[in-house]
Amino acid sequence: MYVLRGLALTERLIGHAYLGTGAFEQANQHASRAADLFSRHGFRTEQGQSLRIAGESLFGLNKVDEGLQVLQKAIDIQVAEKDLSEALTTFTLTNRILTQIGRIDQVRRNLSAGLEANAALFADKKVEADIRSQFGTCQ
Repeated sequence: MYVLRGLALTERLIGHAYLGTGAFEQANQHASRAADLFSRHGFRTEQGQSLRIAGESLFGLNKVDEGLQVLQKAIDIQVAEKDLSEALTTFTLTNRILTQIGRIDQVRRNLSAGLEANAALFADKKVEADIRSQFGTCQ
């Protein structure tokens, strides 16, 4: 199992490196492969991280709706695993993408849902303040 986890971590690292260079197709392939390996072996936190890379790479490929679906799956996993830091990172990325493409109403809905989820699951005042500050960018 440790070898497979190492392989999945390597795939995710390669995907992240490709994402950083703008090679979105390769980034998506490696990150998706990593997410699949992590999923098959029960490493859900790592699966969520890999899905975030895959989702962001899909956005880079102009596959916006598909990318947003993958990012939402990542958020769902991260919240279920109570991984606040990763959930907030993916949540913020998703809202930034939605803002870039002009889906401001969807950003507002996400922010409201984020406040509710934080209150119910994490009760983190810093996260609450961060989410509330994002409402100011939804004009």
